[in-house]
Parts: sequence; C-alpha cells; structure tokens
Amino acid sequence: MLESLWLPHLLVPAWLASAPPALVVLAGSVFIEVISWLGFTLICEQLFAVYRWLAYRAATAKHAQLRGEIVTLRAELKTLSAMDEFAKWARVRRTLDKAVATHDELASTLRSARSMFLLKAQVATRAVFYLLYVGLSVVYRTTPMFYVPDDWFGGLVGAVLALPFAPAGTLNVLFWMLACRRVTRNAMELVLGDKLDAVPESDSAELATAATADDK
Repeated sequence: MLESLWLPHLLVPAWLASAPPALVVLAGSVFIEVISWLGFTLICEQLFAVYRWLAYRAATAKHAQLRGEIVTLRAELKTLSAMDEFAKWARVRRTLDKAVATHDELASTLRSARSMFLLKAQVATRAVFYLLYVGLSVVYRTTPMFYVPDDWFGGLVGAVLALPFAPAGTLNVLFWMLACRRVTRNAMELVLGDKLDAVPESDSAELATAATADDK
C-alpha cells in the first residue's frame, strides 16, 4: 500500500497505509467534489463565523449591543428639542456620539479581521484542495485501482485506461478519480435536484447580507 510509495511511512497513519487504494481515492474524490460544490467562498465564510465566535466573541457582542443602543438613542434624540430641553438633548447627543465612535471602531476592527482571515482561508483551502487532488494522483500514479477483465476492454481502450504509469490491464488513478467524481455529482443531483446549484448561492447571499449589516 502506501508503505511502498514515496511518502515516508512515519507520516502515514496505520489505518490509511493499510486501506485499499481505490477506497482512499474514492473518499478523496467525494471530498473534492463536495468542496467544489460548496465553493471556497462559502467555506471560508463559515470558517470565519467560527473564528469570530472564538476570537472576537466579546467584540461582536459589544458591537451588536452598541448598534441597538444607537437606534434607541437616535429615536430618543428625535423626541427632544434642542431649544426647550438643551441640557438633556446635549447629554443624549454626547452619549450617542460616543456610542457611534465606539461602534465604528469595533466595526473597523471586525472588518479588518474578516478581510485578513478570508484572504488566508482562501489560500489555505485552495492549497488543501489542489494538493489533495495532485497528491492522490502522484501517490497512486503507479498503483492499479482495479484489474480490468480482459473481455471488458481490449486493445487501445485497455491501454489508455492504464495510462500514464499503471500496469497494463488495470485502471489508472486518474480515470478512477474522474469516475468517482462523476458518480458523486450524479448522486448529489439525484438527492438535491434543483437545490444542487441553489444552496451555495443562497447561503453566500445570506452571509453577504449579514456582513453588510455588521458594517452599518
């Protein structure tokens, strides 16, 4: 299995080293297809939601609290007359200005954190995606996924299925990955139907709306 490949054995978990190559590639192909369907933007936004909850929970709560206070203070300020109730009007106005300044500072901090995190997350998720795709192809480049019976394919077709490095009469990892991804996609279309294309777009729109609301 993986012991015979170029990856150091110490870096490979025992359960993975003993797993059938076709099963490992199948799991990796399903993962790749699901990631392709969800999209990097949606995944990064969800990761940021978790990161914000862990690292900026207090700031996010304070930001939401200040937003509510600003709405209340503005409504109260509209009921006061600067001429007749100047002292109270000035006090409410100072409180409002202070709340707005603190709110804007927190909003700027959260926006900066979001931008930096999404940039790093985009790079990291794309790296994992493409490294997994290329890694499976390289690691199993000479490993036959299946031995194809002689009466199934013959001549040129059988030789092509083994390209570029698998033994003749076998199925190469590239064709096996393509088949796994195609079957996974068909299964998702069968289960999700029209939602297959609508779900990620809807979630992304909701996340974008929430991010816009935070900026206000």
